Amino acid sequence: MKPQDIASVFNSMSNLRSEELLTVEKLHRPVGEFVALEDSFAVVLVGGHQYKVTKGDELMVDRLLVPVLSDLLLDKVLMVGSQDQTALGRPLLPQAKVRVEVQEHSRTEKIRVLRKKKRSRSSRRLLGHRQPYSLLKVIDILIAKAE
Repeated sequence: MKPQDIASVFNSMSNLRSEELLTVEKLHRPVGEFVALEDSFAVVLVGGHQYKVTKGDELMVDRLLVPVLSDLLLDKVLMVGSQDQTALGRPLLPQAKVRVEVQEHSRTEKIRVLRKKKRSRSSRRLLGHRQPYSLLKVIDILIAKAE
């Protein structure tokens, strides 16, 4: 399947917000102008939640509509740091990216909620919920090359 086809499939799904639409550029961005940082951490924003990540970490994030075993470049980086120095974004760092790989899509264990309406017989109801998630593995923390 071509990258243009993958992006058009995901863009046609109605439950995506307009700012989260995937494009061919987001699926296959060149990383030649970036260099990987060793022994560093980053704080990234994924699905409205902030995660502190290092190379090799695995994160459980809300379900992403991306195929399994595909690489993603997370560009909403709030902070990058190491033992020597730290760079803070205001609010984002445009020259920093985090490359991740989608490991799997699954659902969490079922959460059971018991609801009682009134004091009478058979007025209870047992409800359950399983939250869908994606498991991401951090491959690299990238920063733009100094010119």
